[in-house]
Amino acid sequence: MKKRFVFLLPVTWLVYIGVYLIDKRLIAVPYAVSIIVSLVILIVNAFIIFKVRSGKGLKIPMSILSVLAVLIYNMAGIICNPYWNSITGYTDRPYADSYENTVTSKEAIEDLDYMMKYLKKDHPALVNGIPSEVEERYRSVRAELEGIDMITVNELCRKTEYVLTCLHDGHTYTFPKYDFHYLKASYSDELAGYKTVSVNGLTIDQIAEQSKDLISYEAESWELFRIRSLYFTLEGLDYLGFDNTEVTYVFEKDGDKITKTYTQEDYALIDDIEVKTDDTATESFVSYEIDEKNSLAIMTLTECKANAEYNKAVRDMFTEAKEKNIKHVAVDIRGNGGGNDAVIGEFFRYLDIDKYKTCGLEWRLGFFTVPYHPRYEKNEKVNDLLFKGDFYLLTSSGTFSSGMLYAQYVKDNHIGTIIGEAPGNDPNGYGEVVFFSLPNSKIFMSVSTKHFVRADSNAGTYLVEPDISCESLEAKERLYEIIGGKYKKDLIG
Repeated sequence: MKKRFVFLLPVTWLVYIGVYLIDKRLIAVPYAVSIIVSLVILIVNAFIIFKVRSGKGLKIPMSILSVLAVLIYNMAGIICNPYWNSITGYTDRPYADSYENTVTSKEAIEDLDYMMKYLKKDHPALVNGIPSEVEERYRSVRAELEGIDMITVNELCRKTEYVLTCLHDGHTYTFPKYDFHYLKASYSDELAGYKTVSVNGLTIDQIAEQSKDLISYEAESWELFRIRSLYFTLEGLDYLGFDNTEVTYVFEKDGDKITKTYTQEDYALIDDIEVKTDDTATESFVSYEIDEKNSLAIMTLTECKANAEYNKAVRDMFTEAKEKNIKHVAVDIRGNGGGNDAVIGEFFRYLDIDKYKTCGLEWRLGFFTVPYHPRYEKNEKVNDLLFKGDFYLLTSSGTFSSGMLYAQYVKDNHIGTIIGEAPGNDPNGYGEVVFFSLPNSKIFMSVSTKHFVRADSNAGTYLVEPDISCESLEAKERLYEIIGGKYKKDLIG
């Protein structure tokens, strides 16, 4: 074999670069796959080196480089790459069959240690060591687990979440993955318009107070949002510490209170509930409507998905808005839990702004962090459809993550008017999560990898506060009140 075949070795090393980029940018490569790739590369490299009959002087350095390539790749993944061995990007994620499933003491401790392993590896708050409160809670929970025989999935999740809540990071949490049983009446006309006042004698505020170590949050409004998602399910009630065999709710609407008691037979899987919906419930994550009478185009965005469907919807809306000389544009992101923040820049392209300031961040990569300072982003305008009227953004406490970022960029760059409630997480908080599955209980785990810095460092508020504050359910009504006045004034001239 000729000497030049030795130079095939670097080609095999490129496989590592490819796997690393896939792992980092597209999907999470399981650890087992990485080990197999490493072994195959080593075998191929050894075979090439063994077969080379000449160029003995190259064999030793090439052999060393081959081994180093494998070691560097694996160490970089294990130590630095936050996506290493995660389930990020996987749609079919492991989950438990029931919240009543149990694991042994040994299995529970293994899961707790697994959680701590990736928390220490990936979370920015632990780059210089474990904060004392996290360490204390971890040791306390571990000691409790050593003194039991069996524990349910829900109880183990409460204990792991207890360790995480002291980070005050709504993106870092553990949560059981199983099929939830929902209160069927909550989807009926019977309770339409009613608010929940209490559950089994406890007010919502009292539930929040006793659950503050069970739910990771930054804004108290986000804790309440999470609680509301739990107390209408059997599994959520158990997680919150309620006896779910018989549950009494008090509901209120316009000063009228009603009391209802339900048993477990009144809860069912969502697929088994005849959900009464309006026409918009079957729409995509993005939709829009044009109200010519009020000169309003309003887009509803339930998720931040930056894809062709979203891009087309934005262009179609602004095309129609131009044709009908629309003077007001709004985006409704109430309840939008986030996703890809590229949706923001795509929408801004149709607004008459030259540039906008984005947030800064520090990205945790193993033993160090990579800083990205706040900067101005040039707005690549779509000049033929440029909108120069009034822009509004509707928000709620359930607006989270990239949804919050949307509100932040609008607020900090004075791009439009925000109506509703402050989004549910801190603009100077954590995000950009990776997901894991605890090996025995199959508890779902989310860990932040970035610490963000608000675009406007002088904003002076803890949250992104709306310009016009109101309950989220009233945000659209307030919008119509505002544009109604402005629109009439414009007609008068």
